This record gives sequence, C-alpha cells and structure tokens, in this order.
Amino acid sequence: MKINFGLVAVLREELLSTSPSITVCHFTGYEAEPGWPDWQSLYLELTKEEEFGLIGKDFVLLPATQAVVEIYRKKYKDETVDN
Repeated sequence: MKINFGLVAVLREELLSTSPSITVCHFTGYEAEPGWPDWQSLYLELTKEEEFGLIGKDFVLLPATQAVVEIYRKKYKDETVDN
C-alpha cells in the first residue's frame, strides 16, 4: 500500500498553544482519501485501545498535511503495511 493520505491525532491543548510546532501523537496512513467512516473508526480505536496511549486524553483528529504524509511514507517505505 502506498500512503497517499493520512489522519493525525494531536492533543487539543497543543492546538491552543502559541508553540510553532505540534506533536503528532498518532498517524494513520491511507491509500485513498479517508471518508467519514475512517475518521469515526480511528477515533473509536484510539479512545479504546491502550496501546495508543490516548485513553482519557483530549485529542482531535486532523487531516495530515502532504509534508507529514511524506515523512511517514519515507519512514515506513520498507515495511509491509496491511490494508
């Protein structure tokens, strides 16, 4: 799968800060542009699965910029990604 789009989870408090950067808590890549069901599914998964470290955190999902998509595309280019 080629990552062409992505959704990122970021803490809401970072969006409200004056910091010039935002930490991506989680990235999920998609071959096709994610639709509403993808957003809903990812949000539920992040709020229920302990492995992501976001249970009880005030986070939001945002579309990843192409620059962020490119970073993760390069990072995972040699790994097998399941659909």
